[in-house]
Amino acid sequence: ISIIIVCFPGAPQVSQEALQQEAELEQQIDMKVEGTADNFPDPDLIYVIKFLAAEEIPGLPPGGGITIICSSWKRLCNAAHLHCHVILYTSCI
Repeated sequence: ISIIIVCFPGAPQVSQEALQQEAELEQQIDMKVEGTADNFPDPDLIYVIKFLAAEEIPGLPPGGGITIICSSWKRLCNAAHLHCHVILYTSCI
């Protein structure tokens, strides 16, 4: 299967508001992950994802919540100093 992407000069751009909302969401998630690492000495990625799934986090994408943010899993591992297996997040990136 081939895909051709055509971009026009007048195409809509990503708004600064959307970028700011995404940065705020990442900051909220990072704070929650750091709190998890502080309260639980050696959490693994599955524990952190279950913890985040149970939390109320405004601004998550509709229809998937925290599980839809696969591209952030590597960052989550690094933020919580987790030793994650590469296979858990490379399929999402």
